[in-house]
Amino acid sequence: MTAGTLRHDTYNVSSGRPVTNRDIADALEAVTPGLRLDLLPGRQNGPGNDPYLDTTRLTHETGFTPNFDVSAAVADYITWRADNPR
Repeated sequence: MTAGTLRHDTYNVSSGRPVTNRDIADALEAVTPGLRLDLLPGRQNGPGNDPYLDTTRLTHETGFTPNFDVSAAVADYITWRADNPR
């Protein structure tokens, strides 16, 4: 937000690391008492070569570095949602 100019009009804002559905489910279960999410079987050897949100451009142009990993981001969002109705 403080960069004088930007070379692009769209940037990926993420951790820049692949995240599985199980990672998200585990994070939700960790902050929601009694929640158990059953997922259908997925890939057996990790997330594969699917693209994910690359933050290289954002980092080079703005100095962005992520403050949250998946667990911290989910916990922060759940806490925020509790006080911010739709």
